[in-house]
Order: sequence, then structure tokens, then C-alpha cells
Amino acid sequence: MTFSYLYGFLDPDGKVRDLPVGLVIEDTGATVGGRDFFYGELVATSLTDPLQETVAWVLLHDREAALAEFGDNNLVAVLVVPAGYSASIVRAR
Repeated sequence: MTFSYLYGFLDPDGKVRDLPVGLVIEDTGATVGGRDFFYGELVATSLTDPLQETVAWVLLHDREAALAEFGDNNLVAVLVVPAGYSASIVRAR
């Protein structure tokens, strides 16, 4: 048990590299003052940037597909950006 803990602790980035993590962008965007904002797309772009080589992001079209892949052990985790994400950021400003 102790050695398995130390194994991950000594090189945490190396141990999670290429783990498949699902990413679902449900964000529908927001319009304020005639301008459209799509912060969910910004999240997807920054996470899946080729320079960010921490995990293997798997883009999925909907939450159900992501949960199915997760249930089949094809993903270790799923990140869902909810539909009102951009609207909540715009309201907070």
C-alpha cells in the first residue's frame, strides 16, 4: 500500500499522462449587448491544447454518451460544462 502511494506521489504528472478523461460541452453561450460569448468553448480549447499533455481528453457530444463510456471503463473521469455556463459568467460580471 505504501509503495503504491509513493509511486504516484513521486511523479504525479507522469502517472496520469494519457489517462482518458471525457469532456462534454453543453454550454449554449450567452448574448449581452449584441455580443455572443461562448466560455464553454474556451474551456474546451484550453483543456485540449496540444501543449497540455497531462491527460488524453475525449470530446463527447452529450452527457449520456460520456456516462456510457465511463460505465464501460473507457474513461477514468468525465468533465461536463453545463448549459448555463456562459450565462452564469456573464451575470456575475
